[in-house]
Amino acid sequence: MKLEDIKTQEDLDGAVKAAITAAITEETGGLKSKIDELLNEKKSEKQKREEAEEARKQSELDAAKAAGKIEEVERAIEERWADKYGKLEKQLGERDGEILGGKKETILESLSSKFVSPEAAKLMLSNMVETVRGDNGLVTNFKGLDGATLTTDASAFMEHLSSQDSFKPLLKGVDSSGGGASGGGKGNGGAGTPKMLAEAKTPDAKKAYYAAKAAEFNGE
Repeated sequence: MKLEDIKTQEDLDGAVKAAITAAITEETGGLKSKIDELLNEKKSEKQKREEAEEARKQSELDAAKAAGKIEEVERAIEERWADKYGKLEKQLGERDGEILGGKKETILESLSSKFVSPEAAKLMLSNMVETVRGDNGLVTNFKGLDGATLTTDASAFMEHLSSQDSFKPLLKGVDSSGGGASGGGKGNGGAGTPKMLAEAKTPDAKKAYYAAKAAEFNGE
């Protein structure tokens, strides 16, 4: 905006804001470019070191071959392949961990949605769900509180949980009555953690109940 275009206070405020925004954009843009430049330099230096190390090993191997030092040649070849294999194994392990972790997280999200408190459910179920790589691909083992595998089927696992008295109060749409929610119980008096969900009459009491259950199921 040109100076002659500023007629009102509103025009002036707009011009000032535009100037500040332009200055910030220019400054942050320059900072991003510098960071990218430094990162590229770091990558380039690492690549140069790796190339130099590879050239050194190749030179030693060539010298050993020329001198007829068979044992040194064999040892050098074994070391190079062991190094390459180790790097590939590490990369595959990291990639596999990401895949397994993502699969487990997806299953936990699905299961926890069936609970009254999904966040607390994820804490409780994290030690009861294990995703591993089997002969035929990814396999998910659903475990009991004792750590023993119950099933590999999510529906069967949920049926099992629905039949357990300790889980009934935590699941949506499951009848957890079973005596004793009436009368002069503790209610929401705030003294201690509620022993049953029916006793938790306030949001804070319910949070305390779910937190206690999560700690109990995770062996804390």
